[in-house]
Amino acid sequence: MNICSPTLTSQDCLQVFFQANQFTGDNMYSCDKCGKLRNEVKSCRVLQLSEVLCIHLKGFRHDSIISSEIGTYVSFPLADLDMTPFTDRDSSC
Repeated sequence: MNICSPTLTSQDCLQVFFQANQFTGDNMYSCDKCGKLRNEVKSCRVLQLSEVLCIHLKGFRHDSIISSEIGTYVSFPLADLDMTPFTDRDSSC
C-alpha cells in the first residue's frame, strides 16, 4: 500500500460513482430513434435499498500496456452507511 496516497471515504467513492455525466461537444449522445447527436446528461440513482450492498472497488489502473496497483486507502464503515444522497426521492418504490 502506498502510504503517501490520499485517504478516501466510502461516501467519496459513492459520490463519484453516482455523479451525473454530461455528454456534449465531441462526446454527444446519438439518439436511438432519430440518429441525431444530442446533448445529454446521464445519471444513476437507487430506486429501492436492499439489506445487503456489495461494492467492488477497482484495485488496478490500466494505461495502454502498463498496469499498476491503486494504493489509495478507503475508509469504509461496516455500519450506518448513509445511502440517502444516492436514492431517487421521486420514486414510488
